[in-house]
Amino acid sequence: MQSKSERLESWKEKNSEFLKSGMTRKAFCEKNGIKKSALDYWFTRIRRLEGGQELVEIRPRSAGTSGCIMAVSFGRYRIELNDVAAVQILAQAVKALESVE
Repeated sequence: MQSKSERLESWKEKNSEFLKSGMTRKAFCEKNGIKKSALDYWFTRIRRLEGGQELVEIRPRSAGTSGCIMAVSFGRYRIELNDVAAVQILAQAVKALESVE
């Protein structure tokens, strides 16, 4: 059985692999045989310990009356994207921000 510090280090490695993979949480977890809830828990726990940003939920949705195909919400902030190009630009921006760490 792993000690608490060994388990923490193991999950730090998994979280790092996840961030570098560019995969969705679901795809990464399926590929690596881990529960999505466990990845989410450890990601949040590690980020809190390190004083970093927690997970932000991004949900694509079909265009409705507002024409918004994706909305990103974080706390009281909301960004609505109205076309595929905007979604692609956001994806590139997120990827660039991840590489800064």
